[in-house]
Amino acid sequence: GCKHVFSTPYHPQTNGQTERWNPTFVAQIAKFCNEEHDNWDIFLPSVVYAYNHGIHQSTGFTPYQLAFGDQPRHPFQPSTSSFKFTKPHDY
Repeated sequence: GCKHVFSTPYHPQTNGQTERWNPTFVAQIAKFCNEEHDNWDIFLPSVVYAYNHGIHQSTGFTPYQLAFGDQPRHPFQPSTSSFKFTKPHDY
């Protein structure tokens, strides 16, 4: 399960996972930003999605799998329920 832990704003060592993730996030978002760095919010959902759905070398799983215990659904992945027509024009 998950446990909510409070940390102080000026003691980053308390929140090690976030502090480790921030440089990774900054490096990824910087690849897409313009020179003024005022459009980063446009790319935020894509960068977070890519991170959460990528298999990590240290665990062999995606962060999504570790958090939710299931395979993530991708936006372009067809749903598991499908329609099967028995005749060519059976609709």
